[in-house]
Amino acid sequence: MTNKEKEKLYLNSIKQESKKYSWKFKSYFTFKVVDNLYFVANFYIVPKTNNIHGWLAFKPFCLDDLFWEITDSIENSKLPLSFRGEAAFQVTADSIYDFDILIHNEEKPEIEIGKLLSEIEIEIEKHKKDFPNIERFLEKQYENENIHSVRILTSLIKLEKYEEAINKITEYRNNDIGSGYGFGDKDYYDLAEEYCNKKLKKNESFIKRLFKR
Repeated sequence: MTNKEKEKLYLNSIKQESKKYSWKFKSYFTFKVVDNLYFVANFYIVPKTNNIHGWLAFKPFCLDDLFWEITDSIENSKLPLSFRGEAAFQVTADSIYDFDILIHNEEKPEIEIGKLLSEIEIEIEKHKKDFPNIERFLEKQYENENIHSVRILTSLIKLEKYEEAINKITEYRNNDIGSGYGFGDKDYYDLAEEYCNKKLKKNESFIKRLFKR
């Protein structure tokens, strides 16, 4: 069996075995939504050594929709579910479980692959319970703000904590923590700040109208 044939066989086995756990498969990753959380598992085949390595990641499903609203690309919300796992512009999922398995019988990779998917399912159940809402997800992101700034800002905005989000943007800029996303002559921080200011002004106008009554 050539390396190319082996890779095709292993990926097809992942595709078939993952169906037992209601995953959908595309190219090299599986994805599904469980209790408003988007889970994605990436698989990389090393035919020469018969290894399959990768990781499981997750994020609140709603964060991408807000990210695309902020960046004026809301049409992305209508694209297939797989897009949330492979798009260049998205809220990246938080990696929660790394794996590296060895296929002992290359003719029957489903044995080890089935076991791996079962272990992944255990991790999903655990994180589904540990992170039932955006507040808990946000708490986890503060563990490493240098690389999680976009997740943090988008979560704060989703929770309507606009002033806190603006303060965070200032903090990240002062500490040279980039967003990693550019949109013409602006970055994600610029667009998020504009979005927050619009929401704050809208809230102020509402309160003024309320007191005039």
